Amino acid sequence: MPVKRWRALSLLAMLALVTAGCSGGSSPAASAQQSPTFTPANPSTTVVPATPSSAGTPGAIVATESEWKIQLSNDTVSSGENTFRINNAGTQEHEFVVIRTDVAADKLPVENGEVTLDASGLSAIGKKQGIAAGQTVDLPLTLTTGTYVLICNIPGHYQQGMNVELTVR
Repeated sequence: MPVKRWRALSLLAMLALVTAGCSGGSSPAASAQQSPTFTPANPSTTVVPATPSSAGTPGAIVATESEWKIQLSNDTVSSGENTFRINNAGTQEHEFVVIRTDVAADKLPVENGEVTLDASGLSAIGKKQGIAAGQTVDLPLTLTTGTYVLICNIPGHYQQGMNVELTVR
């Protein structure tokens, strides 16, 4: 009888550990680190807070950010559902903004060190903010045919070279 009781208690303890490990609650420290909100000029802009990405996303467009560049796994992709897998390989916090435009990547309008996202000819369609050094996050977007510019819009980062063009066909 004591052996059966021991097994039952062991099973209950394991069940409690598994349940606790799978809970989705967030700590006050994690809540305090949320990034400021982004209010896009275009109400259809997708804004997703920077949260760590789970396992690899098949077919993702890998974007690697570092001081002072953005590198893409592909500079031409198909229209439709796409996921940007953004890896901050740098030592500073970055953000990732997807802009639909015909303006060259290095010619976007800048004011006070930031690209003016509500300028004529620019349409910011998605953004991840507060991507910490070493963090990888995903940004799923529906892309239509055209030219896009991907930037980090933390003051000064764009002007230092954190911009790249993407063609969608």
